[in-house]
Amino acid sequence: EVYRTSLAPAATSASSLAQLRCCIERLSAASDLASLLDTLLDSLRDVFDIRHSMVLMREPAGEALHTVASRGYTASGVGAEIRPGEGVIGTAALARTPIRIAHATSEFGSAIPFPCLPESQSQIAVPILAGESLLGVLFAESTETGRFGYDEEDALVVLARHVGTVAAMLEEGEAIDSDRPVARATAPAPRGAPIRVRRYAENDSIFV
Repeated sequence: EVYRTSLAPAATSASSLAQLRCCIERLSAASDLASLLDTLLDSLRDVFDIRHSMVLMREPAGEALHTVASRGYTASGVGAEIRPGEGVIGTAALARTPIRIAHATSEFGSAIPFPCLPESQSQIAVPILAGESLLGVLFAESTETGRFGYDEEDALVVLARHVGTVAAMLEEGEAIDSDRPVARATAPAPRGAPIRVRRYAENDSIFV
């Protein structure tokens, strides 16, 4: 296995920029974390033709990563755990940097079967960050050797960063809403002297 990271900026093709724009526009419609992650994986499949992907999120009070959404696998693997430093995903989480592998082998172990391609040849893991805080990891793989290049890495890094920022905003908004007292609507108190109103049913007219 060869772990590779892109340390220098690379030129992004016009088509990749258009794909990136399309994905971000889709993500902007998400109203909660679940729909945000579902939209991310659906966009990778529909826009970038990345058919095997998953998102693992970090425990709020721990370091372990758990699979919360996946696409393209026979079993969803939701709940499968990866520890920091384990495999491509754990290494990307620990180093806070994207990792690409051109020739890969699956070496996942978990109490819950981890979703993976038996003949995986290419893998990429991108940390999902909010500022400097690690929220999770976006992972994708393919049976095609060298499937993920610099353009794909750059695009996934941008999407992961965008998702991390939006996820943090959604979490902050939910925390604020949960702490805010519920306002109860009250009818305004009547003011002034009462008036007499007469309604005529035959032509639905009202005289005050």
